[in-house]
Amino acid sequence: MEISDEDNPQAFVKTILSTLQSTSLELDSLVGTLTRFLSWIELLSSSEPTCSSPPTLKLLNNYLPQVQRVLLTQIVVTWEPLLKETDQLYLIDIFFCPPQDRGRWSGLAAIHAYASLCSEPISHSSIRLLSLLTSLYNIDTCYRAIYEIRELNSAQAFVLWTETVAAVFSVPGKIANMAHNQIDVPTEFSQSLYLTKLCQNAYGLIEQISAGLGVPVDYDALIHLFSKLTNNGLFPLRKWNAPSDVSFFATNMAAIEESASRSPNGLSSPRIWTRIMEELPPGIRLSVICSLFSSLDATEVDLNPSSKERWAIKQKSDVLRHILQQSIVDVDILSAVIAALMKDTWGMAIPRILVCYLFLENPKAIESTLIRVVDRWTDPAHVQHSLLSYHRYLTGLLLLLVSYLEPSSKPLTTLSMSPQFISSIGIYISHLDPAVRRCGLLAAETVAEKTGKSLRFDGWDGVGEGREWARDLRTLLSSRDADIVATEDVETPEECNQAAPSPVSKLSQLGASGLQVTYDSDDSLTGYGSPPSSRSPSPTPEELDEIERDPTLRVGRKQKILKPVYVSRLIEILRPKGKDGDHESVEKLDVGLSEAAELIRRKRNYGFELAENAAELSRILLGLQDDYELDNFEKRREAALTALVVCCPQVAGPLFASEWFLNQYSVSQRFTILNALALGARELAGLSTSNASYSLHHSFPSKRLPLALHAKYTGLQPNVVQDLLEGIKDNMLSSRPQPRNPETRTRRLRLGELPRNLVAGANRVAEKPAFSYKDLAAEYFIIPLINGFWSYMRDEQTRELRTKHTERPYQGAGNATIQSPLVLVQFLRTIGVLIHAAQNSAVYLSVLAPNTLELMLTVATTPASIAIRDDGNDQTAQETVSALEVTLIILVACQELDGCRSLALDHTALLLGIAQWTSDLLTILDNGMRLRGASGPQDQAIGRVVAAVALRVDEATSKWRRSMVDTLV
Repeated sequence: MEISDEDNPQAFVKTILSTLQSTSLELDSLVGTLTRFLSWIELLSSSEPTCSSPPTLKLLNNYLPQVQRVLLTQIVVTWEPLLKETDQLYLIDIFFCPPQDRGRWSGLAAIHAYASLCSEPISHSSIRLLSLLTSLYNIDTCYRAIYEIRELNSAQAFVLWTETVAAVFSVPGKIANMAHNQIDVPTEFSQSLYLTKLCQNAYGLIEQISAGLGVPVDYDALIHLFSKLTNNGLFPLRKWNAPSDVSFFATNMAAIEESASRSPNGLSSPRIWTRIMEELPPGIRLSVICSLFSSLDATEVDLNPSSKERWAIKQKSDVLRHILQQSIVDVDILSAVIAALMKDTWGMAIPRILVCYLFLENPKAIESTLIRVVDRWTDPAHVQHSLLSYHRYLTGLLLLLVSYLEPSSKPLTTLSMSPQFISSIGIYISHLDPAVRRCGLLAAETVAEKTGKSLRFDGWDGVGEGREWARDLRTLLSSRDADIVATEDVETPEECNQAAPSPVSKLSQLGASGLQVTYDSDDSLTGYGSPPSSRSPSPTPEELDEIERDPTLRVGRKQKILKPVYVSRLIEILRPKGKDGDHESVEKLDVGLSEAAELIRRKRNYGFELAENAAELSRILLGLQDDYELDNFEKRREAALTALVVCCPQVAGPLFASEWFLNQYSVSQRFTILNALALGARELAGLSTSNASYSLHHSFPSKRLPLALHAKYTGLQPNVVQDLLEGIKDNMLSSRPQPRNPETRTRRLRLGELPRNLVAGANRVAEKPAFSYKDLAAEYFIIPLINGFWSYMRDEQTRELRTKHTERPYQGAGNATIQSPLVLVQFLRTIGVLIHAAQNSAVYLSVLAPNTLELMLTVATTPASIAIRDDGNDQTAQETVSALEVTLIILVACQELDGCRSLALDHTALLLGIAQWTSDLLTILDNGMRLRGASGPQDQAIGRVVAAVALRVDEATSKWRRSMVDTLV
């Protein structure tokens, strides 16, 4: 479909959308359509004809998300492998993460890309696009992209910002929800690393605004960002040491300290932090201040009075001045700071930092803080019931505030004469704990000494009962942290900056782009001088690519077979065509087999394309012959058939069951059908498709190669179904299953279905697969196989009876037919794998178990062919063992579900028939006889399985014997 030059941009975009959604889209048309649209929105420089009218903001807001969603849901899932192979995948990348210098609409495309990628189910492609997007457009880049669009007013910009912030924060959670689908998640999307980078970018945004780099300021947007950070736990109240815990202030503390040291008196201009703190809601403001305190906490400082530690306290107070600035004069902010200070025991480092900051910023705030602290310190409930650690913390805070007041000042005199303070001293003195009692005595002595009065208590010397703490606090109060000056013994701020450089400190020097230009040592290299060459210059890589794409230079060259992107194209490639041995036909078949499984799985949840073509594709795959001896032919065909069973079970299951009984297929093809059914069923049931627990055990050293190499050099293919059944049987023989609690099952069934609104509102990323094997096992897998087997056996035996008395009687038990032991045993094993995966089916006890047991009992006791039956030959050992293994699987499942109640009461004759069958087998084995075709290992396997089945039957009959007798009567 060609796109002409139009004057109507809306019609132009609709034509683009219809072209992308076309089912007959070709590669050249797709590339041309993407190029024209990108050129129109100025994201790609191209000479292709495009719409003459430039795009508008309203038009892009309406249609650009639609184009991105069409690319994600239809183009990427279908064309990504081919675009990657032809080096055209960059066109898709530009739609979601365009370079920042590509026109005025690049930021808008990235903003809409966040919403488009996060609103669709996460896949490998979307993870790759999100990785590119988050590395190029972080939170500060998105802010600049939104608020630098002149056509947006403040309300529209704020709405777009809130949607972008929600999408940015949801990225790691949505990707983590896909871990059960075995999608490889890059480490950059781990919760801790992603949130750490997010905190760094958020602080970088504030620094760029503070540095006056021309970034627009919207305080409502910044308040919303801080609210989102708080709601996601990035302002924790306490400091934790777990690697997964992320804190905004702890992450950016080095950058904050460096920025505070470079600013005069710790202040930044403009006062961005002041405005943020003033406009934050009270609850969020308290969380931010508590998180700031936890990041400043230095427990090794505590009561250390050394000059170095005092200088460290003063430097950390500059951090508070940098964050809180002049906002401490605000009554609400001061109340929040005091509430955070008294909320918990912080250690003495935080009170020292805060009191030093109050003294340097606003000395009057010390008086307000002292009043609040005294009210708490004199509370009788606090004196009687608080812990010793909180007593010492609050007493130390009180005396720190007192030490910063001038002697005999009015607030200090008022405190010393306060009846509340004096009465509390008496309560402290009467306290039973001597350590708590000394907190009150020390406060009384210090306040009296500060006001010029004499008050001395005895018992301060010695060890224990809080004496050491009191002496350390007296030493600390002898001088103030705010009075310390830099000396030779104290590390200067410049040395601190050199010792701890911060990667975020250069944000103000990056400019509005936020990008750094790295130096490459190769840029300075120059070549040796040489005389000019007479030859023409070699073509550049760009020129070589252009020559490669030029169709006029491809005359006579063989066209490369492109990978199929539609199921119909895959059918066309796999369908036999042309002459036998034609090179093009061989290459098409090879490409089709290689891409079949991946393409089928990629088309699983995208429309009805797979369901409409599943039957035809299945028959073509089943009828393929390895005439050209392709590598891994059977393995690739089996993988494609398994993918059909998993992605389209309602069509593939019954189709495979009916095709298996047709006479046109060989033994190898029948085995492939059964393997696909078994592997697909286990994948749908959420079970492992490999048997890691089963391995061959030899009682003597083996000279064989490992199993994979042995199969490669001998031409034998590993029997997948046999390995799976062996693993299931071994697990059942080695462990004792416990019956399920019927009360729990009843309660679960009473819950019913969830309301539709809850199901519709659930996260689409974490939803269950569209098909569940327990709901499909009976109708589409097991019952079609069982019914097909009975119909086939009826027809075959009817033919034998009609020709029994002729010269050449018909016999259906040939070497390549279904009645042959080789094929029949594989069929029984497949039934065992399918029935084991269907244990949670609602009709397991009523339909699946009795029908399968009847089949096993009939096959194990009655020969398939009338001719064999008339000769008196018994069943082979392999058929008997396989039937016993399937019987054991069913009996164990019935015992787990209801203790074999339904089997014993509703199908009593069948259970007694199994008991008689196992009794006869045990008699044969006890007499030393051997089944036909049995060898040493098979004799041992028969004995184990027969004994296990006999025990299960005996347990069931012993438990329900009285009820079984009533049923028979």
